[in-house]
Amino acid sequence: MASSYPNQDVKTGDYVHLDGSVVSYVNITDLAVSDGGLYGCEARNDVGTVSHSARIDVFGPPFIRPMGNLTVVAGTTVTIRCPVSGYPIDRTYVEKSKCDFMFT
Repeated sequence: MASSYPNQDVKTGDYVHLDGSVVSYVNITDLAVSDGGLYGCEARNDVGTVSHSARIDVFGPPFIRPMGNLTVVAGTTVTIRCPVSGYPIDRTYVEKSKCDFMFT
């Protein structure tokens, strides 16, 4: 069991349908706004790998996950990620020296 909040229970497991298909799951109790985000599932075997992801939006006040420092080389391109959760989010801004960049 893993959790980022003391009152949360995070459980994982698998079950098999009558048709033989396997379903894996993650069950999170006492969901928090910060639990919102992109979740992914990946299946692998000797023949290959497949994956799928979906976003879970948790209704609540905005929450911004910490942004890490970036070191880049001049003349290259950089992508600045602003990981937010809470739903709905109307606008997201990144600011540098009083200059706002708005994401839609």
